[in-house]
Amino acid sequence: ITMQSFDSAFTDTLPDGSTYTLNKKTTVSYANNTYKNKRTLQLKGEAFFDVVHNNDAPFIIEANGLMIEDIGTSFNVKAYPDSEFVTISVLSGEVKIYNEKIQPTTLKAGEEIRYSTHKEAVSPITEPTPNIAAYKDKLVIFDNTTLQNAADVLNSLYDEKIKIENDALKNCVINATFHNEKIEDIVNVITETLNIKSKTENNTIIIYGASCK
Repeated sequence: ITMQSFDSAFTDTLPDGSTYTLNKKTTVSYANNTYKNKRTLQLKGEAFFDVVHNNDAPFIIEANGLMIEDIGTSFNVKAYPDSEFVTISVLSGEVKIYNEKIQPTTLKAGEEIRYSTHKEAVSPITEPTPNIAAYKDKLVIFDNTTLQNAADVLNSLYDEKIKIENDALKNCVINATFHNEKIEDIVNVITETLNIKSKTENNTIIIYGASCK
């Protein structure tokens, strides 16, 4: 069975009750006739998994040559075919990653690693990526986040694209939380907070102004 997302994320449930959310342009597949005893899925793209643990049937994701095994977990895997890297972020529980080239490594909640498919090596990410699974429920938390980083996060979630016209605004700092809100409303809050302006041209939201508040 193959599940595929195109221009938007969606959430569904696997036969064992585990849930998954596929980000845009992502494919997950598994063998339905053997899934009960061998829960192995192939991932191309990015997905968030909340797994029902079963000691008798390990839950394993295959992504760009890397095996990611659940140990009672919710975690995110980013492994697009055109990227050199596989990024695994653990939100709860533990996962074990391995393949023929690297020693098994266990990740716990709050930890994040990047696997290079070219170098066949794992490196820890010391500052975990904020809003790593925001596509799952569009919960976005900006905590001393620069305007440029905030725009990058929002551009990955919404069809409309944000462009910052003035380089001087890119390092303005934002502290705000948004949950499943329209992009226009989010931009309005940001611009009002920073005392700057925005306009929309050809499906692009342009943020501009001399300086931030």
